[in-house]
Amino acid sequence: MKKLIGFMFISLLIIGCKEEGCTDSSAINYNTDAKKDDGSCEYEPISTKPIITIKTPSSLQEINSDGKLDLNIDFLSGAELSSTTITLSSTKFGGSYFAQTRAIDGLEDNITLSVDLPNIDVLGSQLISVTALNDLGESEFVDLDFELIDNVDPIITLINFYSDDPNGAGTPHSKFTFEVTDNYGLENVKWEVYYTNSDGSTLDNQVYESSKSFSIKTNTFSFDEEFQINGSPASSQHYIGIITTTDLAGNEIEFRSAVGQYF
Repeated sequence: MKKLIGFMFISLLIIGCKEEGCTDSSAINYNTDAKKDDGSCEYEPISTKPIITIKTPSSLQEINSDGKLDLNIDFLSGAELSSTTITLSSTKFGGSYFAQTRAIDGLEDNITLSVDLPNIDVLGSQLISVTALNDLGESEFVDLDFELIDNVDPIITLINFYSDDPNGAGTPHSKFTFEVTDNYGLENVKWEVYYTNSDGSTLDNQVYESSKSFSIKTNTFSFDEEFQINGSPASSQHYIGIITTTDLAGNEIEFRSAVGQYF
């Protein structure tokens, strides 16, 4: 009996001597050997600084159909948000072309907007910079490199094209009426007249060429003029009009008129 009592006493001492400490694994002073929590756990202070997440643009951002750049930015903070400043800059331009400070509020907020691109070519390497501020005066800054691209082809609308010889042999003339548009900006438009075969599959002599290049960013070009072609076409000679346009991103399209015939 005495041995049993002694054994029980020793067991109670062992149990009573379990190491105390912080048993919460998320604490910075977590004690892996502690068997009993003594309330000493310490934690990293909860940050109230703003957190910024740039959702759009992505690393390759395409201009939308209106020639604008879409932005989508999330904000999160442990204190009331107050304001943000958003800046866009271009390597080609050599500086910023958009800067805006606007109010944000709450502990969470989002900004979605479409930025009007400037009347200059800014395609290529870009940088978006975003700063957020909360009511405690704490701020955060993030930036993101991305490429601004344009995969949208220009649009050619042919309204009228003809070539005839109304004043007798040797004075043939033509008329083009067309409009060219592009979502971002045109670089060059060329219009030509060729002799061709009856189905337009073979181009023979070029009898007229003219073009227009743009020194400033231009989205729309219209042409409506008559002009005289070179040489005198033979009777029943077929002809075709061709319009070719290239935009600032290098997208190029060609439009061919229906085949006409001199009489």
